[in-house]
Amino acid sequence: MKEEIKEIKIDFTVKDLKIRYKPLSESVDKVAPLINELLDEIDIDEYINDILKSIDFDAFGLKKHITPYLCNGLLNGYKYIYFNEYSDEITTISKMMDCDFEKLCLINCYYDFLSAAFKSNSVSNVIKVIRQKLNPFGCTAFAYNTEKGPVHARNMDWIDPNGLLANNTVIVNHKGRLRENSFKTISWPGVSGVLSAIKPKYFTVTLNMTSCDEFSIGQPVVFLIRKVCERAKSFDEAVEMLSKEEILSDCLLLVTGTKNGEMVVIERTPTNSAIRYPVGDYIAVANGYIKYKPEIQNDQFIVENSKDRYSRITELLEASLPKSLDNCFDYLSDENVRMSCTIQQMVMCAGTGELKARIL
Repeated sequence: MKEEIKEIKIDFTVKDLKIRYKPLSESVDKVAPLINELLDEIDIDEYINDILKSIDFDAFGLKKHITPYLCNGLLNGYKYIYFNEYSDEITTISKMMDCDFEKLCLINCYYDFLSAAFKSNSVSNVIKVIRQKLNPFGCTAFAYNTEKGPVHARNMDWIDPNGLLANNTVIVNHKGRLRENSFKTISWPGVSGVLSAIKPKYFTVTLNMTSCDEFSIGQPVVFLIRKVCERAKSFDEAVEMLSKEEILSDCLLLVTGTKNGEMVVIERTPTNSAIRYPVGDYIAVANGYIKYKPEIQNDQFIVENSKDRYSRITELLEASLPKSLDNCFDYLSDENVRMSCTIQQMVMCAGTGELKARIL
């Protein structure tokens, strides 16, 4: 286990963006070389166009020869529609990192774009680079009832050969005008989207990878989670938004609230969802669908690889529930649950607002 994770406060009541995001500057300087090294190998237009080519335009009565023009139009429209709300923030941070706005958007949404790209009929060299350098291979999470409400524990699995992402993990305290607009994320400098978050006294949410063959153009799930953290005022409202709004990628979302029993896994495709509820006092998730049954699903390594981890964590929880937040780390660190690419572990309780995280 490495040093204590730094916490940074971003005060959204501060209107001057340079002052608002100044607390990120020191951490951004450390992680910028890694980000820019990856960005140098990515052509954003080629990358997203490769994803868009997987759409069956003939099904919409469109001829193949107009596909390139339609792809270009969709690309520009996608940037405007889905990044517009956070464009000022991303622009400010991209200047701090000395990289293009479009490329920082790609880094923020690599999970979504990667998930969509895996379904593309043609896998370009760009996709291969992303696969090799940025592909996460897991994540395992669980939740269980306590006297103070559900506790939410999670392993973040991520390929990080140089340890730069692990070493630069930060807890970002997003301070809104009201408590109902405030939340914390476990993240990295330069990342505006959300993979793991707690909104004290309201809910927690974490994202796990999965895959099926359904495809649709929608918002990046990491920015949907961000929007939910900013706007949802209850566990039920968070679950509703995360279940219903269309997204670009397949994913599994563990959400917990403040009352016992308020814990679900939302099994998502871009346009559909199924909600899995706890059986007894706990619920767990790895990378496979359990309740949702995709009409078509090719064999995916990420899904097959998760079965043993899911079986092990449920076996541990069935035997006995953790006795404390710290005890959760023992479950997460079990040799058949933790992966070699696990770089973050976290335990959260929305009811008490507690958050404990560590990097490995």
